[in-house]
Amino acid sequence: MADKYLLIESRDPFDAADIPYFYKLAKDLAAEGNDVVMYLVQNGVLALRRAARPSAIFEWIGERPKGPVKILADDFSLRERGIQKEELISGVQVSNVDALVDFLVEEKRKSIWH
Repeated sequence: MADKYLLIESRDPFDAADIPYFYKLAKDLAAEGNDVVMYLVQNGVLALRRAARPSAIFEWIGERPKGPVKILADDFSLRERGIQKEELISGVQVSNVDALVDFLVEEKRKSIWH
């Protein structure tokens, strides 16, 4: 039976050097057959803009929009930064804090906030 993970990223990937490892963790967990949800909140949503020309960190999201990692972007964080849904790279779903709370309390889902 596969495990379930929720990975939450709140930091700007263009500012923090260790973020690529967090995204690699998501990719590796999914590759092992686990159910992986990545929720981007606060400055974590900045790299999801197509106009930002996502770095190599995010290429796997763009290349695999229907891939094994479910990518959710916090709607409030997007609004606060003036980012419209149409500006996001493919494969990203806009979500809200209610969905985040649902994942946090879901039975047997392990959560990691980075």
